[in-house]
Amino acid sequence: MPHELETRYGGWLGAGIREEFEYYTDVCFKAFGDRVRFWTTFNEPNLLVKFQFMLGKHPPNRCSPPFGHCNRGDSRREPYVAAHNVLLSHAAAVRNYRTNYQVTRDG
Repeated sequence: MPHELETRYGGWLGAGIREEFEYYTDVCFKAFGDRVRFWTTFNEPNLLVKFQFMLGKHPPNRCSPPFGHCNRGDSRREPYVAAHNVLLSHAAAVRNYRTNYQVTRDG
């Protein structure tokens, strides 16, 4: 996660990250779509959320007892918020690709 997006939205905890992710995927589709046929948005999003927002093992290192001892975070709420935003970001990217690129790029 770029620092600017972490600061501006709280990373995956902020709803604004969805629009940023959709823009990012649109840039990728335009730049690489003529050479890439198979796309994936997130690799193991369940583990991304678990290790970043529940256990605090990966940046941004957010957690709370009994799951871990981080300086900030809420392990009972934040994983669900982050997962929600990750899934909606994925859906936005898929919708964008299907609407604007799939037919012309044969992906």
